[in-house]
Amino acid sequence: MRFVLRILPFTIGRLVIPGLMVWLNLPAQSGDSVLWKHKSTIHGDLPVPNAGNQQTASAVFDVDKDGVNDFVITERTQAPAVVWYRRGADGWTKYVIEDGVQYIEAGVDYFDIDSDGDLDFVAGGDWRENRIWWWENPYPDLKPDVPWKRREIKNSGQPKHHDCLFGDFDGDGQAEFVFWNQGGRHLYLAEIPEDPRATEPWNCVVIYSYSGDSEMQQRGTYPSFKSINEHEGLAKAFLLLAREFPDDHDGAGAWAGWLADHKGLQSLSLA
Repeated sequence: MRFVLRILPFTIGRLVIPGLMVWLNLPAQSGDSVLWKHKSTIHGDLPVPNAGNQQTASAVFDVDKDGVNDFVITERTQAPAVVWYRRGADGWTKYVIEDGVQYIEAGVDYFDIDSDGDLDFVAGGDWRENRIWWWENPYPDLKPDVPWKRREIKNSGQPKHHDCLFGDFDGDGQAEFVFWNQGGRHLYLAEIPEDPRATEPWNCVVIYSYSGDSEMQQRGTYPSFKSINEHEGLAKAFLLLAREFPDDHDGAGAWAGWLADHKGLQSLSLA
């Protein structure tokens, strides 16, 4: 069984639904048709993340190592700022990752940062916040009301970190962490420290800079994706699309393809 997340508020026809989160359950296909079953916090199908109305990001991965995907929701106006939903036989149970308020931007990722066999969670600050954090997954000691240990990857410089990604960008067989910093107009790469639990912040190196037009492009060119989807999504799938389909117009594919064509990400082996 698969599911799709939708973060609210959003509009259906003339109806505007504020401050909640919806997921859709996709049952097995029947012939050529697919039957969707709509589940929502509005109907009590699963608990509301918090009382805020700015859910900025979501991530889907197996938090508890049971072979079934769970999902994480962030919200930047109230506490708890980060929660995850555990799939059980009778539905979803909400667990707290961050019990305070954090100004989290749209753009998160997950990775086994401390190499203990479970997936940890990463999020960056919005226009008010110059930090990026990672939360240590406490598996197998997972308790609904006990938050995860939070540490800092970046705690200086300029704010806003829209999109981040783990991957082996330099071909050394080890994953690195890459993130945009829109306030500083830079793209950063950071090696995961040998002892990430004892290292704050990480060594973040600028690998690309851009001008102050709020996009990851130099002045003099108008990015073809700008009127389509802005710069939503630094993701492995989109980066691969840039290699295979440089003229793709789904937003990040066109953006990454442009950078690859112009060797703007040569340091990331995408040229």
